[in-house]
Amino acid sequence: MGDARVSLLSWNIWHNGPCEPQRIDAISNTILQLGRPDVICFQEVTQVTLEQLSQQSWWGMYHRSRETTRKVRQDEEWYFTVLLLKASTFQLVSYFLEKIFPNTIMGRCLLAVQAEAYGSSFCFACAHLESPGGDRQTKMRLGCARVEQASQSLKFLSSSCSGEVMIAGDMNWIEGDQPAWSLPEGWCDPWEVSMPGDPGYTYDCHRNQMIPWNGYRSRLDRVWCRLKDWVPVHIELVGLSRLKNVRALDNKRVVLPSDHFGIYTVFSRKARPVQQ
Repeated sequence: MGDARVSLLSWNIWHNGPCEPQRIDAISNTILQLGRPDVICFQEVTQVTLEQLSQQSWWGMYHRSRETTRKVRQDEEWYFTVLLLKASTFQLVSYFLEKIFPNTIMGRCLLAVQAEAYGSSFCFACAHLESPGGDRQTKMRLGCARVEQASQSLKFLSSSCSGEVMIAGDMNWIEGDQPAWSLPEGWCDPWEVSMPGDPGYTYDCHRNQMIPWNGYRSRLDRVWCRLKDWVPVHIELVGLSRLKNVRALDNKRVVLPSDHFGIYTVFSRKARPVQQ
């Protein structure tokens, strides 16, 4: 079974964007077009979008993390992360674990689960790190919080999880707004491995006309891995196309599935040496 593959989709689906039902349907259609990825990491899910997602034809095919709600700010909706594993691919060997970041002021946490498939052990995690904003001092303070959350996540996963370890989500990774930080030894970023020289902007007002123009673009969303017997063989951005015949209420903006593009990654098991 050297050709065994595992696919992972990570997507911030935007908790308060326009035309929500149409956008959720577009995200669902993308999931079907991708052949129902083995692992799905959603960020910015609300109770409303969770209800819409749960009505999709593919929803019942997945093990799901416990639906939790956290109020991220006093003036915003409740939103949270959801981690899904395809039941036909994985056998769970642990419950979904939620670890709240000690330094969060936005209710952010790490979701993780251990599973088995194709004779391999996996640990999958989903995170939404502290969001940027405010003046320069506030941006740096939040950036320091993100780096600490990233470090805590990888330290926990490295010490607590066996086999192939993958964490994905909206890391809000903004070079210049946070201290310099590198992945620990043994960890890799599949985008950097597979797409050298491609900036891979997942939040890009140049390509996503639904975002108000301010010139901003960044690879906010990441997939980080500690792999032993598996390797990334494909990675791409999804959700790049506008919805047909759908416009925001102001009738000026086109509508895409989200203000973020999703990241779709495929991993393959390394070919095992032929026994002589």
